[in-house]
Amino acid sequence: MKRVKEMTIGEGIDYWLKGMSRFTQVSRARVLNQWSDYVGAMAARHTTHKKFEGSVLVITVDSAVVRRELELIKDPLIERINQGADNEVVTDIRFNS
Repeated sequence: MKRVKEMTIGEGIDYWLKGMSRFTQVSRARVLNQWSDYVGAMAARHTTHKKFEGSVLVITVDSAVVRRELELIKDPLIERINQGADNEVVTDIRFNS
């Protein structure tokens, strides 16, 4: 039997998830779980709630200073999140106090 394409287990799971239309949900869960990796431990400590509303990531922050800092890096943060997910998971981030 001739092999058509070899792939890693991770690539196979991603391929299967895309076919099942669950890839976006899994990508969103990864973003929420890896939030501290994207913004750092200090900013993550001041994050009290994270959720998605469609493709908008809604973050509740308990510090006005941290909120302002995150707003300043919002565009590069969206870009980094989407690059890490290999998909456009986040179109905007909204910071609430």
